[in-house]
Amino acid sequence: MRGTDGRPFEPGENEAPAWARPLLWVGGAAFAAGAGIRKAAYDAGLLAARRAPVKVISVGNLAVGGTGKTPFTILLLARLVAAGHRPAVVTRGYGAQGGPRPLVVARGTTAAEAGDEPVLLFRRAREAMVIVDPDRV
Repeated sequence: MRGTDGRPFEPGENEAPAWARPLLWVGGAAFAAGAGIRKAAYDAGLLAARRAPVKVISVGNLAVGGTGKTPFTILLLARLVAAGHRPAVVTRGYGAQGGPRPLVVARGTTAAEAGDEPVLLFRRAREAMVIVDPDRV
């Protein structure tokens, strides 16, 4: 694996300082416990799963930024269109200044209205519909 400067990581170079490791372990354990409780609540029927009426591919996870989600989504959209599908992206629109939701990104939609990533997705994959809505189901 390489860093942003192109040089390979050295062993131990990307590790947290020794003093921070116990704190990170506690945070990780708390998150794992919460995720386990949430899963158990779904399994027991205490929380209801919502099903979309279409096939869904979720891109992303806990990573906040810089992991390649947007470029991968652009690639995925291009491949789906090439295969004859009509894909759509539903995104939260991080960085947008509010406004009516859901918002279908169209020619002339600004980054202030939709967020910069939805506008980029629309420009790079015009065959796909890009929708901004905090409620993505």
